[in-house]
Amino acid sequence: MEDLKRDMAIGRRMLASEFPWENLTTQFSARVTGENAFLVAGPECPEGALPGDASKVGLDGKVLAQGAEPVVRAALHAALYEARPDVGGICFTSSPSHTALASHTAPLATYYQYGGIFYQLCDRISLQNELDTPEGIAEVVKALGSNRALFIAGWGALNVSETLRYAFAEANCLMLSSTREIKALRIGGGPMSHDVARSYQSNYLKPNVQFRRQMWLAAERRISAGAPEVFGAGVPA
Repeated sequence: MEDLKRDMAIGRRMLASEFPWENLTTQFSARVTGENAFLVAGPECPEGALPGDASKVGLDGKVLAQGAEPVVRAALHAALYEARPDVGGICFTSSPSHTALASHTAPLATYYQYGGIFYQLCDRISLQNELDTPEGIAEVVKALGSNRALFIAGWGALNVSETLRYAFAEANCLMLSSTREIKALRIGGGPMSHDVARSYQSNYLKPNVQFRRQMWLAAERRISAGAPEVFGAGVPA
């Protein structure tokens, strides 16, 4: 569990440093293996995020071990983990780019190769209820379905993946794709074809292709080197 807390702090620091102009708020969570619980931290995205920020929460939404930060939106994460046994990590990100695309009827097309990860696996919803109500949470869970990402009008974007590390990598890709799509739309650019987008998706999500793992390792090395007193001088294998 301590490794998950460490990874969460690294991911939050990395997104904060990677997109400083976006004034991100980002909430990560990670399923605790073998327990009906998850770790959660955020939604602030500080460059000084620490492992001790994370709290442990049960799938019933009750806080089991309080971290340094207040627990926010735990009920949403709990509902997503209950509905998606395949999900090990969640990232809920609000930024100007995500909020802008969430207002668009077709929020994410493949204008950038990394966006292929989400090709036909991303949807959009305009909530009929407040996000933090049981009704709003049910809307989000239903709208996400079996997809990898969901844009929520007025809020931002939610992405889920097999592990916390992959959720970080995909959150990074979603930000990169969103910022590039907005720029392309401004000049009338068009998205990639179906075949090209599908080929990128197939490659990036293959278990034997190390794309997401390499993206994580690059972030881990950079953040660890900048704060060895927090994360250690070496990078775990």
